[in-house]
Amino acid sequence: MRYSLMLLGAVLILFSSCQKGLTYTLDDDADSLKADGTQLIRFTSFNVMGDSVVSIYNYNGKKQLLGIVTTGNDGATIYNDVMQLSRNTGGQISNIGRNTTFGALFPGGLSKQLSDAGIVAPAATTPVQVNIAVHYPAAATTFDYAVQTFELAGVSGRDSIAFTYTNKHITLASVYFTGIYNGNNVTAIQKIAETTYTYDGFDNLVGSSTKAVTAQSNTLQDAVKNAYGYASNYNPLPLAYEAFLYTDEYRCSPNICIKQTQQLLGKGNTKSVTISRSAEFNENNMPDFEIAFHSDVNKNYKGSYYYR
Repeated sequence: MRYSLMLLGAVLILFSSCQKGLTYTLDDDADSLKADGTQLIRFTSFNVMGDSVVSIYNYNGKKQLLGIVTTGNDGATIYNDVMQLSRNTGGQISNIGRNTTFGALFPGGLSKQLSDAGIVAPAATTPVQVNIAVHYPAAATTFDYAVQTFELAGVSGRDSIAFTYTNKHITLASVYFTGIYNGNNVTAIQKIAETTYTYDGFDNLVGSSTKAVTAQSNTLQDAVKNAYGYASNYNPLPLAYEAFLYTDEYRCSPNICIKQTQQLLGKGNTKSVTISRSAEFNENNMPDFEIAFHSDVNKNYKGSYYYR
């Protein structure tokens, strides 16, 4: 089996990580946290079938995110997902670890997308272990590249992603495929994807466009385009640059994303997926409750936010 986990992440606008042996607990009653505060501690999502997925967020004393634990199920997708972030003395992320499954890492219609690209997807329950080492230039506070190693279905791999910036934003993320490793032997090095980003005047990410190499072409082809819309209310999990390392890219924005439209491009076919949200907000202008509609699965999801 030969494919790059980071390639899948680039095509789906997701760059993730994993590691074994990590556990977290929420030490306070979540219900008592809901009304007050601005630091997101927990998010619970329910679908129309009554399935639920709970994410718990952990921080250090400087209110910097240290980990996310996600458990529950959404239909056939089972979540038992633990992520840990290590930070240096300056507070920047130095390493990310995640222990999860292929289905939780890439939920939704990934199997067809991979099939269109000539790749056979692993089973949804296949364990995935990923580690990301983050690099910073001397005296810099923003990372310039990250190296990802992963274990998937008995196969080891390594790939990397490099970032360029304007004065305020990431403008291009170039992903480099380094092949499947056999010990320390690299079988190939190839640029496999690149993403460009656009922002509005409020520093919200409003669009991204990814080109990727597929099984049908050795040149970069249009793969995914995302468009985002925002309310004036605050993003409950504003991650700035860090969002490009381990979670949805729109989490970099200061305002809450209320609509995402994604175009999946391949073999001359275009598929559009839309996620729309309507929310109620608390006295701190933070979302308290939301209803989200996912056109890809034709489902409504209800979500509750809890803060400290």
